[in-house]
Formats: sequence, C-alpha cells, structure tokens
Amino acid sequence: MCLPISEASSHTNRQWLQRYIEASLAVAGKEDSAKLNAAALTCYLNIAACKLKLEEWQDAIENCSKVLVLDPANTKALYRRAQALEATKDYDQALATLQQAQGIAPLDKAIQMEIQKIKQKIKSQKEKEKAAYAKMFA
Repeated sequence: MCLPISEASSHTNRQWLQRYIEASLAVAGKEDSAKLNAAALTCYLNIAACKLKLEEWQDAIENCSKVLVLDPANTKALYRRAQALEATKDYDQALATLQQAQGIAPLDKAIQMEIQKIKQKIKSQKEKEKAAYAKMFA
C-alpha cells in the first residue's frame, strides 16, 4: 500500500535510491550488475505504481522512463507510463507508448483495451474541438 509522504521526505528517498543504485552498479561485477538491474527495475516500477495511485503523474512518468533506460522492452513500464500520460491528457503520446508496448506483447489484452480507450478519448477530444471551432466560425 502506498502512503502519502511529505515532499521533502519523498525527494530525499528518491535521491537516496538513485545514489544507492548508482553506487551499487559502480562497484558490482558483471554477474552482480544483472541482479542489481533487476532490483532497480522492481523499485522503479513499484514507485511508479505508487505515484499512479497518488495521482503524481509526472513522477510516475519519470520512474517508468528510468525503467525503460534499463530495459527498453519492459511492457509494464510502458503501460504505466501510458496511464500517466493519459491522466495528463497527452493522448497522442500515451497511444504511441501503448503501440510500442503492443509491438512487444501483441497478445496482451490489457494493452489492447487501453489502446481502444485512448483512441476513444482522442476521437472525443477531436469532436469537442470540431464543435468549438464550428461555434467560432458560425
């Protein structure tokens, strides 16, 4: 369960985690590096999930991006990033992110359903814009 944390404490925790990961990777051998990357992925994905629950969209996007630096084919990070982008009403970028995830996991039903949802929101947004422009020029 994700609990709200004060902004200062959250920033300190984020800095600590980043420093820990960087230092661990610097001293690790090749075998340990893979284990540390896996741990880092898990941490960043969990933080992103918490940030989604807390509706801290930009932090969720940033943590998903950190995962994607380590593992560009991580569909969970792509999916969560798309959810955060959708919440910020960046539908085009959310759709592009989901399509990237679909290219990696074409049979994933959650990704397919989210793509349909985003496409519907894009269509609705375009209809609203069209109606607004029609009123302007009528």
